[in-house]
Amino acid sequence: MPTQHLFISWAPYATDPGTLERRAAARPGHRAVLEPLIASGIVKLAGPLWNTEADLSWPYVEHEKFGSVIVYQGESLESVRRIIETEPFWIEGVAHDHRTMAPQPLYVFTAPYRQEAMDRRNLHRPGHVARLMSLWTDGTVQDSNPFAPPEEHKAYGSFIMFRAESIEKVREIVEADLFYKEDVWVKEEIRINPILGAGPALQ
Repeated sequence: MPTQHLFISWAPYATDPGTLERRAAARPGHRAVLEPLIASGIVKLAGPLWNTEADLSWPYVEHEKFGSVIVYQGESLESVRRIIETEPFWIEGVAHDHRTMAPQPLYVFTAPYRQEAMDRRNLHRPGHVARLMSLWTDGTVQDSNPFAPPEEHKAYGSFIMFRAESIEKVREIVEADLFYKEDVWVKEEIRINPILGAGPALQ
């Protein structure tokens, strides 16, 4: 059986007049395409992207969605691209820039904090968060949170999910972070792992 990998499609919506109407018209077809792909396991995750200020309480406000994210499992980038190009959101021009729909690998970053560095963490956290927010806006950061054991309420490390063309690019981003430069993270225990359907994890 060919090796299967995970690919992410991150697609902002167009901002020109009529986009909401085009999206509403294309959405039934969009769902009709996705449902069998979900049932077969090709689509692992699908949902809207939300503005940072969005109110996520029910009912959701349509204009606070700014794009779509879909995680596919496939043999190659080309096989996933062929699926994307049958999507009503692609065909009807709901996406702002089709080039952004080219899936790129996801990488999971984890790093514990130095026990003696919590004062430095608090000092540099505003700059760290501001930089992550700018990377979130352009889609490079998909998720970011401190982590802690379930029985504790004290954070002891960072978890970040990146979308990037290579593990080297992720390392470059990490090494420019204030938490890296100011020795908040235990550098020797930093891990960067690609999300793959199969194959060895990269560190």
